[in-house]
Amino acid sequence: MIQLLPGTPPSVTYLVGRQVSKSSAELERQRETLAVMLASIGDAVLACDTAGRITYVNPVAASLTGWSLEAARSQPVESIFQIINEKTRAPAASIVSRVLQEKRVVALANHTALISKDGRETPIEDSAAPIVDSQGTLCGVVLVFHEVAEKRRAQEALRESEQRFRLKLESIARAAGFDRHLAKPPSIEMLEELLGSLSKASSSTQPI
Repeated sequence: MIQLLPGTPPSVTYLVGRQVSKSSAELERQRETLAVMLASIGDAVLACDTAGRITYVNPVAASLTGWSLEAARSQPVESIFQIINEKTRAPAASIVSRVLQEKRVVALANHTALISKDGRETPIEDSAAPIVDSQGTLCGVVLVFHEVAEKRRAQEALRESEQRFRLKLESIARAAGFDRHLAKPPSIEMLEELLGSLSKASSSTQPI
């Protein structure tokens, strides 16, 4: 709060008070604009202070974690943002602690899943970044994350499709005796080339 010295002319007092009011109104307007933006984006957003306690939860984050802003505020971030490794089922290392220590953007490891308040498990991808003020002082950490269940299913379907394709081509190679001349199993590229050659040979063969 600005303290004016005794004897300050009334006109100066008026102008300073008016400027402070304008600055406060502008700051409040900026805060409201930021809140609307964070509430409108498709990603989940969590923020915490340098003690690792929650200061902000947007609606998407509330849906994924099961914690509203009111319930999560001032709670330790690890209590709200509980993550595990999908493969090992082990708790994941605290990404917030790393950001606070290293003061840089950190991305989650692969195969990370979020455990919600009611026990739901959601595959996610995310990153966390330090929050700094205009003086460069570290004020907290912001986490931005999103669900990737559909992406994981698509990747798994692609892997299964590639595996089926490889098995089919290897079967063709064995039937043609192609694999006996190789020191190691043929690559997909080699098998595709073989399949193309066999197809051309078949189409060019004329009946006797």
